[in-house]
Amino acid sequence: MKAHPWMPNSSPETVKRMLEKLGIKDPLELFNDIPEQIILDEQAVYPLGKPLAEWEVKELVESKLHKNKIYPPNRIFRPPCPHITPALVRHIMGRSEFYTAYTPYQPEISQGLLQAFFEYQSMVADLFDMDVVNASHYDGATALAESILMSFRVKKKYRVIMDEYIDPSYRAVVETYLYGIGGKATYVRNLEEERLKEELENGDVAAVVVDNPTFTGRLRENLESLVDITHNHDALVVSLVDPLSLGIIKPPGEYGSDIAVGEGRSLGLGLNYGGYGLGIIAAKWDSKLVRQMPGRIIGLGEDLDGNPAYLMILQTREQHIRRERATSNITTNEALTTIGAAVFMALLGRNGFIELGESILKKTAYLRMLLSKLDSADVPGEGYYFGRTPVHFHKSYMTVEKELLEKGFLPGLDLSRYWADMKDKALFCVSEVHSKKSIEELVERLEEVA
Repeated sequence: MKAHPWMPNSSPETVKRMLEKLGIKDPLELFNDIPEQIILDEQAVYPLGKPLAEWEVKELVESKLHKNKIYPPNRIFRPPCPHITPALVRHIMGRSEFYTAYTPYQPEISQGLLQAFFEYQSMVADLFDMDVVNASHYDGATALAESILMSFRVKKKYRVIMDEYIDPSYRAVVETYLYGIGGKATYVRNLEEERLKEELENGDVAAVVVDNPTFTGRLRENLESLVDITHNHDALVVSLVDPLSLGIIKPPGEYGSDIAVGEGRSLGLGLNYGGYGLGIIAAKWDSKLVRQMPGRIIGLGEDLDGNPAYLMILQTREQHIRRERATSNITTNEALTTIGAAVFMALLGRNGFIELGESILKKTAYLRMLLSKLDSADVPGEGYYFGRTPVHFHKSYMTVEKELLEKGFLPGLDLSRYWADMKDKALFCVSEVHSKKSIEELVERLEEVA
């Protein structure tokens, strides 16, 4: 068989002609910008000794996967917490018209997809008690960062205040965003009111981020006070919320938030090996705010014949529309996760959110009650906790964690990784996947090892 001209590895003559045409003697000359010390030598190309056949690769991968410890969802007590993903959510997300479709640039030919986005926006607006919701963002962390940039553009000020104990992954993303524009973040421990007032006195703060529940699960009892203090100093309130908590606590719009954000992964999307999430951004009706929202907003209008027609009424993010004036340089969209969350919310319904929220609240209280009876640990904090609770151990938590892993439990997150004053403290989570029995088994194992 004659060598194909576009398959150079099958013909030395073809390789030679290509090298002559390029004016080089060796293909590696194409990679001169890579430091020589990190280029693999010929022997290292096949670290397994030889090229492997397809079945050999499969056998090798499976042998390595069998070394992994697999923790069932009801044995995972480390944030982010596992949640139930209804089969119907996966089924709808897997349909080809959704699974393979990108956010439409020609909305008039994608009415079904736009309707799904519109339904998602409507349900989130109802859940958050806000007026305008965009058609999704990457995840909760980027949604928070983008909302802060929104407030900067509206207020023409470039400082934000957050709780010192805000989710450290969110903090890292926000600080990355701020670094690029010269913004500044100030951290106030537990958003203590008097300290917050002091920080706001300078008048250079664009927004205060109020997380409820907090990263450690505590439900704030002074939301209205924090909102009033912030508004009295000409700053915006950005609420960071857990969507599942909104069936039992006040939504952001009810206590006066200007912008609300959250992570929608808990809305039936699953953990996905730490992969994709769903960033939620909502705002009250204020044209200055809405025009600064990144992403796309889907509206309902009429066509020339008077029939309902869905359309993109605002897309300030996309460079194909706004170019350098776009509100964000992230130009993609979490369309598929939007569909999944919409299906989940429709399945759950208003009463379902209430029942699910009550279930998580009660299980959190039950876990805290059992932990408080241990002689080997303390449960810091008072009041109500939702989905998470900190635990302070009297011995090295690294030892406790190792022994729990061996007993088949994925235990709480070691907080000393993020804060020096959190030595031997861990953050445990609980959700609807944890039965009363699995919670009791966790505490029994803790009693053995701690």
